[in-house]
Amino acid sequence: MRYLPLNDADRAEMLRTVGASQIDDLFRDVPSATLGRAPIAGLPGHMTELEVERLLGGLARKTSRRASIRSSSVAALTSTTCRPASTTSSSVANS
Repeated sequence: MRYLPLNDADRAEMLRTVGASQIDDLFRDVPSATLGRAPIAGLPGHMTELEVERLLGGLARKTSRRASIRSSSVAALTSTTCRPASTTSSSVANS
């Protein structure tokens, strides 16, 4: 998915729809000391769209490889260790 920036007319229409005259009106209840003036501990810094795309692509590849390895391991384990017990008439009669 690509980010497509809005033009001024789009922004004005959205603000009008929510009853705001400017973007800052949307943040009037947020204390000014917390309006992104300083980095927030535990959150990554600003990234470009390309940087985010590369980061998420790398995470997706890692997840995909791990899922593939897990599936292979489970298939190998179940094919060698989870064989159904044989039920014969003599084993059922002896129980």
